[in-house]
Amino acid sequence: MTGVDYDWLGPIAERGPVPGLDRPLEVAWSVIKPPGGPVAATVRFEPVGPSAESGDDADVVELSASPADSVRLVIGEVTPNVAWMSGRLKASGPTGPLLALLAHAETPGG
Repeated sequence: MTGVDYDWLGPIAERGPVPGLDRPLEVAWSVIKPPGGPVAATVRFEPVGPSAESGDDADVVELSASPADSVRLVIGEVTPNVAWMSGRLKASGPTGPLLALLAHAETPGG
């Protein structure tokens, strides 16, 4: 099963800065045991205004989902917020930046 698009996070990053972030957010996401081998990426999100803290430090959140749930996220069958609340999108890291990202993902067009 090659050529499957698991990138549901890239289109969210293309919307631009994320309201509610105090500093940049790096999101490392992976697909759990996909056919064809590992799928993982890191996407950086910037805050709307200048970072509240100086330096290049960023919050880091790790997200993972099954291949099927990743495809559901890509096609819009489920939103990242619903996937996270139902336990289908696993997350670790600071909750505040994660919630800001999930709210940004729910906003059509950014």
